[in-house]
Amino acid sequence: MVLFWVTIFLINVFAFIVPKHIPYWQMYATSAFAVMLQLAVDIYLDLKLDLYGYFNKGVDPLGFVYEFGIFPASNIIFLNFWAVLKGFWPKSLYLLACVSVATFYEYLALKSGYLYYNGWKLWYSFLEYPLLFMILVGNWRLLQRLQQRSA
Repeated sequence: MVLFWVTIFLINVFAFIVPKHIPYWQMYATSAFAVMLQLAVDIYLDLKLDLYGYFNKGVDPLGFVYEFGIFPASNIIFLNFWAVLKGFWPKSLYLLACVSVATFYEYLALKSGYLYYNGWKLWYSFLEYPLLFMILVGNWRLLQRLQQRSA
């Protein structure tokens, strides 16, 4: 549980102090989307298929703390650095670094006991994270296009 609370504290502090390269309204909107996306993934893979879960089987209040404590901040950090990268290779390397960090953190969460697997494998997450990160980028780009149309 120490890893859980320390992570929530540190990732939110880092998200607060990281240089902001996208407008606050986009950070808010993309963070709300990130939570909804993660909830949708978890409802299907955790609650319906029971492939993994947080803390205890079923809906757990600490699972919501995890969802709202980690995903908005990680989204803000990810997109603020993504926004300043130019070119295919820098963005690809950044994506690989983020996927690697997320996968390693998931490994630590497993070892700490607040994440458990029932048929899920760590390498599934390594394959799933790029898709999830790119969905976040796609949502952010959609917001940018919508803003341009309304201006």
